Amino acid sequence: MNLFYCIGDQDTVAGFKLAGVNGFIPAGYEDAIDAFNKVLGNFSILILLLTEEVAFSLGNQIIEHRLSGKNPMIVEIPDRLSGDFKGGSLMDSIKKAIGISL
Repeated sequence: MNLFYCIGDQDTVAGFKLAGVNGFIPAGYEDAIDAFNKVLGNFSILILLLTEEVAFSLGNQIIEHRLSGKNPMIVEIPDRLSGDFKGGSLMDSIKKAIGISL
């Protein structure tokens, strides 16, 4: 059972893969929306991690999902080029974003 899933850039997805979290690297908007819809249909995924860039491209879909009150919970995390990352560790950024350590 996969509780977490990540959609984002290559470095972020690879980092989460090392922690046992499956993920997907979209080539563009169509790939991102397809992956997003597949995750919404997978009831074993409880937390969906999206990098800022992916979350920005899926803005309206994310809002609609959040208003539905259904799982998975969507958490936006900084990607490797984010100004919020500021050279800290990826794990520190995740802890700051969702309040738990993975």
